[in-house]
Amino acid sequence: MDGIDRTIGTKVPRLMREAGLVDIRVQPWVHAYPVGHGRRMLLLDFVENARARLLDQQLIDEAELNELTAVLTRHLEDPETLVLSSVFVQAWGRMPERP
Repeated sequence: MDGIDRTIGTKVPRLMREAGLVDIRVQPWVHAYPVGHGRRMLLLDFVENARARLLDQQLIDEAELNELTAVLTRHLEDPETLVLSSVFVQAWGRMPERP
């Protein structure tokens, strides 16, 4: 709804090909965030950043959002929960040689 493309990283190799690059290589990365890591609660940060819009657009009511946020907090605080980052995509290629 806000024009954010969470899958842009997976589209980079295609965009590079369309721009004329060749010999494109890709290295995907994902990180695990253990308890205490600064990014472990990132999903909660996103929810809080979007809270006003979610409520203003009536996508969820405040009581349900608070309940779900509390459930998510408990889940992320559980040391048995594996928290992974989004997929990071490193891509490179080269311009073709000119004749």
